[in-house]
Parts: sequence; structure tokens; C-alpha cells
Amino acid sequence: MRHTLWLSGLLWAAAWAQAPVSTIEPTTRAFSDWPYYGGDAGGKKYSGLAQITRANVDTLEIVWTFRTGETGAGYASAHKMTFEATPVFWRGALYFTTGFNKAFAVDARTGRQKWRFDAGIPKDEHYAEVASRGVSLWHDAGLPADAACAHRVFFGTLTGFVHTLDAETGRPCTEFGEQGRVNMTVDVRPTEPGEYTITSPPAILGDTIIVGSAIGDNGGVELARGIVRALDARTGKVLWAWDPIPKDAADPAYSTWQPGSAERTGASNAWAPLSVDTQNGLVFLPTSTP
Repeated sequence: MRHTLWLSGLLWAAAWAQAPVSTIEPTTRAFSDWPYYGGDAGGKKYSGLAQITRANVDTLEIVWTFRTGETGAGYASAHKMTFEATPVFWRGALYFTTGFNKAFAVDARTGRQKWRFDAGIPKDEHYAEVASRGVSLWHDAGLPADAACAHRVFFGTLTGFVHTLDAETGRPCTEFGEQGRVNMTVDVRPTEPGEYTITSPPAILGDTIIVGSAIGDNGGVELARGIVRALDARTGKVLWAWDPIPKDAADPAYSTWQPGSAERTGASNAWAPLSVDTQNGLVFLPTSTP
């Protein structure tokens, strides 16, 4: 199966065709932007675009089609492959990922590929799932707007890494972690290859990116720990970490667990897209089963 991105092209092109120039100026935060997975940092999924209505939606036509070229050929987990990405939109481009962690920037007006990046994950691993719901964008207020990596794309991989790329060029921002990536499998407890993955885009709060994980749960007891971590968006340094399962006897929640069970079990991970309250400095974390 070839994965095709056409619906976004249809909607954005239709909106552009009818919108005044002021609403699509790439340097402004207008209604035509969709800079987060959920539309805004809080995940409201609301758009103020009004050109497409119930009265004209049946007249929309496809204006371009983009194919990622990903068929799953050569991957041991090809039978699990999905395409779940919600593109984000910024400066006239759509940014998204594929199940096997190829990242793309596509011109939203023409459907032309601007750049492509392959995270290069191993093809012979059996991954718990093959999904990637997309990317997050971050803008460095401390750099000139035209500086390298002043605008960054973040996404996770099926191997448990977080990558960051220059949104304009698709090149890794090498000052982040080790040559543009951070290994999030550190300190989560040993796990089988392919069981600890990152399938949702990080949440962005100020100069911090907050990352959960997807774990092959319900298949065992002693699984990887579902630790949620915040990273410095510039350097990749871990700023804080939180485990949904209490491991400290001083934690009030610890007493609600049967003796020894909190230390033994794992998972309870936050695999779904996260959202934040930027005004109050909060992140909302939906967790899975331990």
C-alpha cells in the first residue's frame, strides 16, 4: 500500500484560493496556520477558516496528490504499518511523518516535496506497533529568524529516539543531544528491541519539549517504565522526569499499590498526543495500563 497525502492538499488549497492575502501571510499567526498536532497547544482542534461550508463542501476537488513512497517493503513489521500522521502547517508548508519514521516537508500550495529525512530505523526489528502521529514545531526566540535551526521539527521513532531537524532544510540540529537526537530508552529498564517506541509528537511548552512513549503493553508484567520526560529544546538535556507508577514509599500514591507491585510492574505510559496549558504551565498526560 502506498501512503498518500491528499486531503490536506485539497482543504488547504481550497481555503487559499478563497482567502485574502492577509490570512495566508507566512510570517503571521493567522487562522490558516495549524502549528500543533491539535491545532493549538491545548489541542482544541479548532480552525477559524470559514471558506469551506456545508453549502460548498461537495464542490471541493483534489488539486494535488503527494505520495510518501513508503510501502513497508523490506521491513519485518510491514504488516503493522499504518499512516496516522496529522500534518502541521507553518510558512506555507505541511510537516508530517510516516510509520517507519521518514519526515517530510511539503509545499501546501503545490504538493511539491521541500525535503525528506529518513531516521534510518532497523528494518529487521519486530516493532510493537508501526505508527507515527506526526511532528511538533518549535521556534527559538533567541536566534535570528533566518539562522540555522531557528525553527525546529521534533519527532520520535520506533527505536525510542527523539530527533530534531531544521524546519527549513530538514537537516539535523546537531547541538541537540548527540548529532540531533536523544535516546529516550535510557533508564526505562531493559526491554526487548521494538517494545519501547515513541509514536506521538512531543508537547511544546516554552523552550521545553515533553515526551511520552508507546510500550508493547498487556503482554507481560515486568515491562519498560512509562517515564515522561521534559527536554531542553536547544540541547536535549533532560530537565525533569516523572513516572506514573510511584516507586517512592514517601509518595502518597505508593500505599495504594499491593506490596512490591509498583517496583515490579512497568508501562502505564503516555503514548497518545499530549497537550499543555501554556498560561498555567501544565501538561496533560493520558496514561495507559500498568
